[in-house]
Parts: sequence; structure tokens; C-alpha cells
Amino acid sequence: MDDLNFCPTCGKSLPLGTSYCPACGARLNDPQADQMETAVATKESSDRILVATILILLNAAILIIGGVYLYFTATEISEYAFDITPSLIDSFTVESLAGFIKSLALIGIIGGAIGLVSALLVFMRRLWILAVIFCLVAAAIGITTLIGLVLGLIAIWMLFKSKPLFTD
Repeated sequence: MDDLNFCPTCGKSLPLGTSYCPACGARLNDPQADQMETAVATKESSDRILVATILILLNAAILIIGGVYLYFTATEISEYAFDITPSLIDSFTVESLAGFIKSLALIGIIGGAIGLVSALLVFMRRLWILAVIFCLVAAAIGITTLIGLVLGLIAIWMLFKSKPLFTD
């Protein structure tokens, strides 16, 4: 509690050692209360960083696992697509469709790897802008699963709220 003679809000004179202005009710500087507020805000931001890291890791896992699955089953998926939609023969061959599916799978795996790098940067609280860009890329690639997009967007929102904790 500061020894103020006048309230900084309303200008009325104050008795020494007052925490609140008796005239307007304004709270005066209290170092212990300020420290508590800072500690609570830091704890909330640290929790937000942890949740953002977990969300980014979930998106990365979905992209990597889904990409690996698609890559190794591309031929079977392609054959099944031709069985249920014979008109595909006019545009594709089984091999070309399988190649296209494998390309998409590789994009998903790369997006997952980018998400892993983003999660590492977030967890270490380093290079905020790079962490956000990588998270955006992983979320954009995760749009194919919709849940990946949602996870990525929530993580990005949390990163924007926690920017002061990064040591760029």
C-alpha cells in the first residue's frame, strides 16, 4: 500500500495506508495484490500453452496416421473406387488414382511433421511467429479432416492469447 496523499482517480485526499479511496472506491496500488494477479495470469497462460501444444499434437497425429494409412492402402482404395464408380475409367486408371491418393497422403504426412515442429516451438515458447505459421499450415492441411482444422484454429487462438510468454 502506497502512502498516497490524493486519489489518482478522483483527486480527493486520502489517509495514509488506505487500499481504496473512500470517496470514489478506486483501488489503490497494492503490490501483493498485483503479484497475485500476475501469478494467476501467468498460470492461466502456461495452461493455455500446454493445451495449445496438445491440440497441435493431436492434429499432427491425425495427419500422420491418416497419411500413412492412405499411403499404404491407396491401391485398395483406388480399386474400390472403380468398383463403386465405374465412370472413373473415363478419367483415371487404377494406378493414376492410387498415385493421386498417395500424393495426398504425403501432403498429410508433411503437414503432420510441420505440426510436430509447431508443437515443439510452442512447448519451448520460442519463435512465436514461426510456431503460428506452422500451426496455420498444419490446420490448413488438416481441413481434410475438419477436426484437424478445428484443433488448429483453437490452438492458433490460444497462441495469440499467450504471445507474451514466448521468448523470441
